Amino acid sequence: MSWSYDDDAHVYRLGPKIIPGSTDILKDAGFQYPPGNMEMGRAVHMATQFDDEGVLDPATVTDDVFGYLEAWRVFRRDTGFESDRIEEPNVNVALAFGAVLDREGCWHRGKRRVLVELKKYSPPYFTGLQLALQDLTLPAVTLPRDRIAVQLNADAPYAIHEYNDRNERNLALALVSLYWFKRNGR
Repeated sequence: MSWSYDDDAHVYRLGPKIIPGSTDILKDAGFQYPPGNMEMGRAVHMATQFDDEGVLDPATVTDDVFGYLEAWRVFRRDTGFESDRIEEPNVNVALAFGAVLDREGCWHRGKRRVLVELKKYSPPYFTGLQLALQDLTLPAVTLPRDRIAVQLNADAPYAIHEYNDRNERNLALALVSLYWFKRNGR
């Protein structure tokens, strides 16, 4: 079955049916993201995306975003991270939900696959579930796929938070099942 994603509305469809995104599933289970400046987060994501794609116009980067961009560049240099997927929406058709990946690629000089969530603050405790949901929308890979959040700091080095607990995948599957159980009554 075909799927689509409306970026402006942040709406996933499986055929004509609207399906939840990973954020919807997490919110439905009671997980809330910390309040913050969403505009700044978007600006940081766009700057890092355009930088990764090699199309960033440095004149468009404001002073308040520049430090986060520099932290991302240092992370890439230090770890050898290279993106295969950047800000890419994906859907798990069998489970009927979607997720936008911040980054997926290789690190440690191509020796390991990694799914990356960018954060401009300390990641909330449920970030491992967020990454596990994203991972469920991706095809299996031959190399192990690590799951990390990279905390970008405007005036300090980045921090890597690893989320490789195998139980997070089971919990993510349970959250999707619970979401649909609450709507379908089964």
